[in-house]
Amino acid sequence: MTERGANRSFTQVVFLLAESGHVDLKEVYHDGTKIEANANRYSFVEVKVLKPIRNV
Repeated sequence: MTERGANRSFTQVVFLLAESGHVDLKEVYHDGTKIEANANRYSFVEVKVLKPIRNV
């Protein structure tokens, strides 16, 4: 997904939330916090691996 596509999707979700009454857009805050990620391709755990562990 491109950055433009992500922005459009985010905008649509925000408007849907506003229309359904879950959020109001009277006040909007912007937080520019950046979080460093410490992940690699081996840190991802698939659901099929977690299901047997969760049932124990």
